[in-house]
Order: sequence, then C-alpha cells, then structure tokens
Amino acid sequence: MSQQLLKSFIAEIVQQQLNEITARTGSRTGGFEFDSAVKNRIYQQAVKAKQELQAKAKAQTDKIFRIELDRKSRFKIKDPVTGEYVYIFFQFFLDTNKKAPTGWYDPITKVIGLNVVDLDYDLWFKSSIPHELTHFFNIEHFKVDLTTDDEDYEKYALRPHEKSAFLGGTLVSAMEMEAEKIAKEIKSKSQVAKKLGENLAAKPHRLYERLRNQKIFSRLINIYMEDPQMLRSLNKAAYDIIQKNIVPALEELRLPLITSGMKGLAKEIAKEITAGGPGMKESDLAFANKIIKHPWLLYKTWIKRQEKTDDSKSTLDFYAKIPNSLLAAKVNSIAQEIAAKIIKPALYLSKI
Repeated sequence: MSQQLLKSFIAEIVQQQLNEITARTGSRTGGFEFDSAVKNRIYQQAVKAKQELQAKAKAQTDKIFRIELDRKSRFKIKDPVTGEYVYIFFQFFLDTNKKAPTGWYDPITKVIGLNVVDLDYDLWFKSSIPHELTHFFNIEHFKVDLTTDDEDYEKYALRPHEKSAFLGGTLVSAMEMEAEKIAKEIKSKSQVAKKLGENLAAKPHRLYERLRNQKIFSRLINIYMEDPQMLRSLNKAAYDIIQKNIVPALEELRLPLITSGMKGLAKEIAKEITAGGPGMKESDLAFANKIIKHPWLLYKTWIKRQEKTDDSKSTLDFYAKIPNSLLAAKVNSIAQEIAAKIIKPALYLSKI
C-alpha cells in the first residue's frame, strides 16, 4: 500500500470513528437521538393503520395484513451520523401471532416494519420506533454482524447490535417517556408525583425498575441486569434522563421556597447588624462578612434551621447538591444576589 493510500485509509477510519462519537449524543448508552416530533408522527400513522387493518381483518380470513407502501408511510428522518435527511419507508402490518415481532428492519429493501397489534402495549410500541431506526443507521454506517440462527431470547438480546438497539433505542426511549410523564405531573403540583420524583432523583435505578413492572419490559431488563456493562449503562442512562427531566421540574417547586427563606434570613442578619449599635457582637459581623465571601453559607444556615422545624424541607439540602444539578448553581447565584442587596448595605451602614 502506498503512503498516500495509507493516509487516505487512516483518514477514513478516523472520520468514521468521529462520526460515531459525535452521533452518540443521547444518554450515555451509545444511543442515537431522533426527533420526538417525527417519532410521534410515525406513531400516529400506526394508529390510523391499525384501524384500516382491523377493518380488513374482519372482511378476510388471512392471518397477516399489510398496508401498501406509499407516501403516507414514508418519513423524512435526520441521519444522526451525517446530519443529512433520508426518507425511510415503514411497513405497518397486523399479525396476531403471539410470537410475531413488534418490529423488524430489512436491510435489503431498507424498510422498517411495525406490528400494530402491539399498539396495545403503548410504551413498548413507541420505544420500538427508535429501536428499529437504530438498526437502520447502525447498518448504514457501521459494520454490523447480521448473521442469525435459532437462538433463545437471551442470546438474541445480548447480540451486540441488538444490545445497541434495545438499550440505546427501546429502554432509553421508554425511560424518557416515563420521566417526561412524571415531570409533567410534578409541574401540575401533584404531591404523589413530587414524592416519586424525589425518590427517583435519589435512586435513579428505580426509573427502569418501574418498567420492570410491565411484563413486556421485565424479561429484557432482567437479562441486562445480569450483564455488568449493560447494568452500568442502564444506571447512567437513568441518571441522565432524571437530571434532564425530573430534577428541573422539582427545582421549579423548590426554588421559590428556598429564595423566600434566604431573603428572610438575610433581612434578619441585616436587622441585627444595623440595630446592634455598640453592643453588637463581633461574631455577628464576622458571620455577615463570611456570607458576603461565601454566599452558599446563607443557604446552608437557612436549611439547617428548617431541619429543626420541618423534616420535609431537610431533603432540599440533598437535592441542591446533586452532582451536575442546575439547582445548586441557581441557589448559589440567588444567595450571592441576596447577600449583595441586603447584607452588604447593612455592613456598610454599620461602619458609619
């Protein structure tokens, strides 16, 4: 191989790896991200297809019914690797055989099939859409072993390209939808959802544990929980999804309470400083100066007081310090602003 050809070959390999790395922008599972609006359009088309196919099923005796491929079953989807748009045909079919798959992808015709019978399992069906799309783009861009043989479900689910589609597509999608639903309920001021959200923020693994309550998910999750690498990926994905959806919803409820509490405490401190006169303790001044240098101390002092009066508020301290949480940054910023507006002027007046 000439030097020029070698350089070209290396450049191609590097670019392929870069494409794969930059494409995996979803939760830390190696999964692709797909436009939720497009996924919803595919789902809605499946709902319409089911009505049409059920009508055909009543009039005929066949076991499998399909809708002919046409413009209605063609969807414009952004390639997560190249950023370009491609058209993908979806074959909606109705197969009542209990062993029939929810979906399949044919790499020869480049058609994705979805069995509308499984619309009864709403969350599973919706998460099967990114599963099959993952197969499509994995096969388009990366080397995938498509050899098949008669294997049991566990061996099938543990094949590399199926793990990629099940974890990065099916399970991430299902966890995202579940988290979005809980976040919406939290924002509607549901106390049950709030407690559930706080529980999930403290123990992210309980997000996929919720899916295990559904028989159609439990078998798959149980298999992956026996695989240390997959279990780590599941935990990382659950954490990322909760941070993205549930924690911000909880923050919206907590922030006004924390802000009001810190303002009240700052006014107390300012009042003590300005009304103290000659008898004012040096420790009061020193504490006020510490808050100016370290605004987070204002929050810590307030939260410590709450622990003595209201156990439910003591949980705020934990959630405010969740790694990578925006709440901690917001609380610190608000504390800094309150200290500058209320405590700092009081310190200035005490020196006059």
